[in-house]
Amino acid sequence: MRRVHALLVAVVATLAACGSGGGTRDEGLTVMTRNLYLGAPLDPLFAPASAADLPAAVSSLWSTVQASDPPARMARVADEIAARRPDLVGLQEAALFQTTSLASPLAGEATVYDFAELIVRSLADRGLTYRVVATSKNFSQQVPASLGLLLRFTDRDVILARDGVATSEVRDGRYQAQLQLTIAGTGLAIPRGWCSVLADDGSGPVRFWNTHLEAAADPVQEAQAQELVQLLTPETGRVVLVGDLNSPADGSGTTSYALVRGAGFGDAWTTTHPGDPGLTCCFDPLLRSGTLVSRIDLVLPRGAVDATAAEIVGEEAADRTASGLWPSDHAGVSAVLRVR
Repeated sequence: MRRVHALLVAVVATLAACGSGGGTRDEGLTVMTRNLYLGAPLDPLFAPASAADLPAAVSSLWSTVQASDPPARMARVADEIAARRPDLVGLQEAALFQTTSLASPLAGEATVYDFAELIVRSLADRGLTYRVVATSKNFSQQVPASLGLLLRFTDRDVILARDGVATSEVRDGRYQAQLQLTIAGTGLAIPRGWCSVLADDGSGPVRFWNTHLEAAADPVQEAQAQELVQLLTPETGRVVLVGDLNSPADGSGTTSYALVRGAGFGDAWTTTHPGDPGLTCCFDPLLRSGTLVSRIDLVLPRGAVDATAAEIVGEEAADRTASGLWPSDHAGVSAVLRVR
């Protein structure tokens, strides 16, 4: 009888473990941050001196994006999510690429790649239900890609929630500080933004924020970080901020990371892996080589939320696509948080 009882206990424990997955109430609130990388460096877009030279530059960029195989890369990101089953996922550079044919303008813009939708569909193929619960629409521009074709690129920050996680009070916004660039002699502002949602996996409400600050070494980034801190100051409850701050956590770059930490935020990685650099950036833009050299992708809790585990994702050779591409030029971070 004792042996039968022990066997029953073991079976129950096994079933509980199998059914829990990542992000259950027993394990804690599991979150992930993932910069998806649009698939090509944007620098060539700002090289043409005149509008006449722009289509060739855009066509070259578009070819590079297509060569990066977004569907295969987003499927690998979906694999990362499926393996950990986070309750909430913050996506940066959740690109939307659309084309318009001038031969049939009434047909409107046709979506070629929607990175967030590709991930959601890939997760559905794996039997997992995630939904987009918040979106920050940032930079969006339509440019001529070739004779008779217009290309629109839209940069977005997106929050995904696992089925069963209640969400409400969706917010989003753009920073007032914006990078000013020139495309073919025309000035252009590059907005960055943030989005947030109040989420509850059953362990208590948490305000989940997702953001992507301007590139490293740019003073606009620090101005955006100051705005972010001001936005976060009124938040008095449990808060989890995830995203790509583009500010090395070791202090070797801008002060943005220090500004946010100074606002009372912990760091899930340093809490659970003291002394480990936890590098997340960046592989080569063509995604076939490169070495991670800094930690700029972060999970930062504040209030009655404690990090109990953290993991770098998408940085191992086995994470590559079948053709050998990294899923992104960044690695991501997954963390388990105890909600008190």
